[in-house]
Amino acid sequence: MDAIARLAKSVVKRLDQSVILSRIVARIGEWTPTVNRCHDNVAIWVAKKPQHKHVHGFIYMDLRPNARYIRLMAHSAVETEDGTLCDITPHAASIEYPFIRHLGTDEEFEIFSRVGHFDLPV
Repeated sequence: MDAIARLAKSVVKRLDQSVILSRIVARIGEWTPTVNRCHDNVAIWVAKKPQHKHVHGFIYMDLRPNARYIRLMAHSAVETEDGTLCDITPHAASIEYPFIRHLGTDEEFEIFSRVGHFDLPV
């Protein structure tokens, strides 16, 4: 958990680099993305659209004042040819949360994504 906490702290320090992902209703033929399967959804998307890129990162959720922590969730997005970052995974969130790109290794992201999210006390 120490490695995850260190990664979470480094991501939060880069909040100024966050973006709000463009939402798109994705479909390729009969295939549509599945809720809560962002990593798989993006992998399928870029396999079928190789001009796009799979981007790992984190959704930043500041849950104060109701909670005393910031939640980071591992997330995957699509980067289009013009550099636009898109969220193809359907969700029911009432607001769009900032997305911060992962800058570390694939191994670090894999470790974090196995946990799914991390709550960083503030």
